[in-house]
Amino acid sequence: MNDSANPCGHPGTCADVRRRLDSLLGGECDPEETRILERHIRECPRCLEDVGCERALRQLLRRCCCEPAPVELRRRITTRIRVTYRTSRSGE
Repeated sequence: MNDSANPCGHPGTCADVRRRLDSLLGGECDPEETRILERHIRECPRCLEDVGCERALRQLLRRCCCEPAPVELRRRITTRIRVTYRTSRSGE
């Protein structure tokens, strides 16, 4: 049965997948919810594509975000933190 809450007619809903995607990919869903959402994703071409894109984006971000910041940027940030800390402490 295709209704507005479940347009593709598979177990779970597309809205459930969108709402719980972060928890699902983070391994935070309970086993039953994971089973229902993963089944829906396998059977729904749109959700399968959306989840695939989200996984690819997360992998790309993990690769790009693991490089250390340039030395000069780290130095400027550290200096700014020290100045802010000293300024806030001098007002005590």
